[in-house]
Amino acid sequence: MEVLFEGVESTQLHRRLKTLMQYCLAHYNLSGSNVYIDFRVEEDFGYDAEAGVADHADEEWPEDFEITVDPELLKDEEKLLQTIAHEMVHIIQYMDIRLIVKGKTFIWNGKVYPTSDKITHAEYYAFPWEVEAYGMEKALYHGFLESEQKIEKLMSLMS
Repeated sequence: MEVLFEGVESTQLHRRLKTLMQYCLAHYNLSGSNVYIDFRVEEDFGYDAEAGVADHADEEWPEDFEITVDPELLKDEEKLLQTIAHEMVHIIQYMDIRLIVKGKTFIWNGKVYPTSDKITHAEYYAFPWEVEAYGMEKALYHGFLESEQKIEKLMSLMS
């Protein structure tokens, strides 16, 4: 997995975010996949999203993805990490072709979900791909923190 960071200066944060992304892929048994992620921090990134969005970077390159987050997330690392876990679930949904997005049409496991600009919050949170992503974001986030703690404990025992 390769990650290109735009808008994040801290190399320590780069490492932590990339490790979280790898953790998410490993959780879904996709750790050996060739995945390229363009991680960007942008204000008003063109979606009515609260914190972040994940997309295919280019339809011709199915392994290329983008994660774009709001700059406000850089002030709250817990929220940032949870958002990345959420967006990684969407990338995994794209990778295993359960989720396909064509314009404003979403295809989930072969079922078409046309959307519009007038989607309500209730409709949004009921979409099956969002149910999975919101359900897994905290599980992945907490699993990641626990794995970090185990590694830190092992490192302290070795020093």
